[in-house]
Amino acid sequence: MRGTGEAAVTVNGGDITLDADDNDYALADFGTRPARMTLECDVSLDLIGCAGFVFEPGVTHHVKLVCENEIVIMYMDGVKALSSRISHSVGGAHIGVFANSCHAQFSNVTVKIPE
Repeated sequence: MRGTGEAAVTVNGGDITLDADDNDYALADFGTRPARMTLECDVSLDLIGCAGFVFEPGVTHHVKLVCENEIVIMYMDGVKALSSRISHSVGGAHIGVFANSCHAQFSNVTVKIPE
């Protein structure tokens, strides 16, 4: 978990708070994810700046990220918003969240790994 300057990352249970001043960033690195997993969280951020996967500011969104090997599908507020293929991630890939020039809250973070 890192940033430059005065950026701060706070983790409290299933909540991650990222604070980044203007022209700064904060990053919470989860490490390498399993090949198959589901991540869900609620994302809110200030009216300026960007965070996470880049969202409309000033609103809280519920995000569900479904990963199976190289296929990743992101649902936002129950609607499929993005599907992608990540090359060379059959055995898992690095995953994390970020904030740039804003305060962002990733709350109720849950990770489910199928057996």
